[in-house]
Amino acid sequence: MQDYRMRVLHDTQAAIPEWMLERVEAVAERLHDCWSSKRFSEGWRYGPIPDQEQMFKPCLVPYKDLPEEEKQQCRFRAFDALFSVINSYEVSDVSHGSVTLRLPE
Repeated sequence: MQDYRMRVLHDTQAAIPEWMLERVEAVAERLHDCWSSKRFSEGWRYGPIPDQEQMFKPCLVPYKDLPEEEKQQCRFRAFDALFSVINSYEVSDVSHGSVTLRLPE
């Protein structure tokens, strides 16, 4: 079996541009929606107390209704995803609310 080594994404040399930081909340909400959708498709449903047997998850609520600490976890995942994009692509144009990304040559 091959050893797995997690790659650290937080490179102190890289910087997240302001236009991307402004999108962290929207990405966090989208990530939560994707997570929720997968859980619902697996048969999970909302329950105030987590229960593996009954398949209850207290976070199966709209993003706006999540407790702040859960929203913060979503923001961390969103930040990591955006940071990955910044480190994988070159931003060639940011204008009119859209972004053009291209792979480095």
